[in-house]
Amino acid sequence: MEGDGAEADLAPAAEAEAGIRTFPRVDALFAGEPPPPPRSATAFLRTLRRVLLVAIPLDALGIFCWTGVPGAVLTLYAYLAADAEMARVDGGEYSAEDAAAVARVRSISTFFLYFSVVSFLAQATLFATGLYNDYVGMVSNGLGRLAEVLGWGVDLP
Repeated sequence: MEGDGAEADLAPAAEAEAGIRTFPRVDALFAGEPPPPPRSATAFLRTLRRVLLVAIPLDALGIFCWTGVPGAVLTLYAYLAADAEMARVDGGEYSAEDAAAVARVRSISTFFLYFSVVSFLAQATLFATGLYNDYVGMVSNGLGRLAEVLGWGVDLP
């Protein structure tokens, strides 16, 4: 019977040498140990929400104010970070509330990535057709009239 204990102690080392993947959560379940507590995603989500708070206005104003590229880069960062965390969500490392929040941030960033692509296409169309010149002239005239109404006395071309 002494050999049985020695063989049991060598089993994990033999599995590691053979390249067999072990699953610590499954091992803990069958060993009677409680699973580790879920991680908190509060700080991570706060960071991504702040990034999206800056990125979404940049995306929305991208066609009119040429801020689409920085907005798209920030939105892509938020999407990639949330997508990487989804693997941890699928692994059960987060609580149900945090998992839902990570999924929500990912879906919001996905929507605004699609929006950025559409706005880039619209912007390219406006540049190609020459409508931006008309648009800039219209905005310039509108700002000049607004300045006159407010009494600022600013001459805009």
